[in-house]
Amino acid sequence: MKLLKISFLFFAIAMLFSCNKKSADATVAEAVPTETATTERPRRGDGRRGQRDPEAQKKRQQEMYAQLNLSEAQVVKVEEISAKYQAKRKTLRESNNGDREAMRGEMQKQREDQNKELSSVMTKEQFAKYLEIQKTQRGGRGGRGGGPPGGRGGK
Repeated sequence: MKLLKISFLFFAIAMLFSCNKKSADATVAEAVPTETATTERPRRGDGRRGQRDPEAQKKRQQEMYAQLNLSEAQVVKVEEISAKYQAKRKTLRESNNGDREAMRGEMQKQREDQNKELSSVMTKEQFAKYLEIQKTQRGGRGGRGGGPPGGRGGK
C-alpha cells in the first residue's frame, strides 16, 4: 500500500512538471515570435509547396563545385548541361497526363543521360564524388512526403 502511494505521488509530480513545462513553453512561444513562425513557406508560381529559394540553390551549387574542385570551364559546361535537362524535366512535368509511372521512368532516363554527359566533363574522381553528393542529397528522401519509407522513421 505504501508503495502504491509513493508511485502515485511520483506520477502526480511528473504530471505537474510536464503540464508546467508545456504551459511555460507556450507562454515563451507566444511572447517571442520567431521569424519562421511569422513567415510562410515559399511557394512555386503554380501554387504548389516546396519551391526552393533560387539564391540558396545557387549557393549549394557553388559549394558543390568547390567540393568537386571544378575548373571554370567545367563549371560552365556543367551548368549548360544542368540547364538543358532542367528544361526537359519542366516540359515533361507540364505535359504529364497523370501517368506518374511513365513520367518517373522518363525522369530516370533523363537523369541517366545527364549523368552520362556530366561524366564526359568531369574526371573520374570528380564524377564519383558528384554521384556521392547526389546520393546523400537524395538519401533523405524516400517514400511519399519526403520522409523515410514506412513512416515514423521506418519503424
